[in-house]
Amino acid sequence: MAVVAECRLDIGIIVDCSGSIRDTNPPNGPDNWGLIVDFIVNIILGLDISDTGSHIAVVTFGKTFLSYLFSFQCMQCNIYPTT
Repeated sequence: MAVVAECRLDIGIIVDCSGSIRDTNPPNGPDNWGLIVDFIVNIILGLDISDTGSHIAVVTFGKTFLSYLFSFQCMQCNIYPTT
């Protein structure tokens, strides 16, 4: 995948991490969670993420939690749970 160097984007991705994602896996088919992770990774790899380039935020949620994985302002963030 080519990097889109001329574009500066702020992208927010909200990911459902509840059990229902895997509960709907087709029999003998692909893992839905794996498909979601691969999709997000491919988006990120195609961006020039830097202080002056694109920024990304990833938020996950489930039945009882919400977590910020990356924020727009933090270039090397760890996972910040918000309990």
